[in-house]
Amino acid sequence: LIFGLGMVFPWGLLQLGWARLAPDPSGLQIALEILALAVWNDVHFWVNHRLLHGRWLRRFHGPHHRSVVTTPFATYSFHPIEALMLGNVILWPMLVHDFSFWALASVPVFSLFFNNVGHSNYDFFPKVSYDHWFAASRRHHLHHACHNGNYGFQFTFMDRLFGTRVAADAAEPQLRAFRDKESTWRAGMSACRACAIGATGKAWPTWRHCLRWPHGSGCMASMRCCMPRCCSLRSASA
Repeated sequence: LIFGLGMVFPWGLLQLGWARLAPDPSGLQIALEILALAVWNDVHFWVNHRLLHGRWLRRFHGPHHRSVVTTPFATYSFHPIEALMLGNVILWPMLVHDFSFWALASVPVFSLFFNNVGHSNYDFFPKVSYDHWFAASRRHHLHHACHNGNYGFQFTFMDRLFGTRVAADAAEPQLRAFRDKESTWRAGMSACRACAIGATGKAWPTWRHCLRWPHGSGCMASMRCCMPRCCSLRSASA
């Protein structure tokens, strides 16, 4: 809604006479303007995104970063302040140049499309290099995983220029910790099931049994609800 209302401001600039549309642009002019606005969009996004990670504005960026693993829905998960900051991208260019309608219209289309791609948690071009502009979804996934760095939108020149580029393997510590935790959990579940089968001859507990036992999801976290029950069953059967 905020992004949609943001289109009122360019219309207002035109109505006030502070900006004008190019009356009869050529195809080459439209193409060059689209290219210029794509570069400007990345500069504008990097600056505002970097500010949103600063001390004073990070609380407005927090709702968006609740999506550690992103989905296209995260594209629209913005605080109104953040939406206003990012949604004014075409206002400044309109004040300094008479752009064509098609060039200006390309910016929200370009932004929404690549925002959805960037938050899709899917690598559409796995064979391209990490620095390729088609790998933006890979880089933005790392931004959400690491919470810092990779502030650019589609390109990498701003992150390279200001040293905020995140290495391609930056999320490996988190992934390793997750795999270790998952491995520990699976080993605990196997031990719990083996203990219960040995005590009762029944193939339980499953995770459903664990959730019904005391301490709720303790079994899922550290086996604290399963193991005492298993041990008591084994003692009783002995």
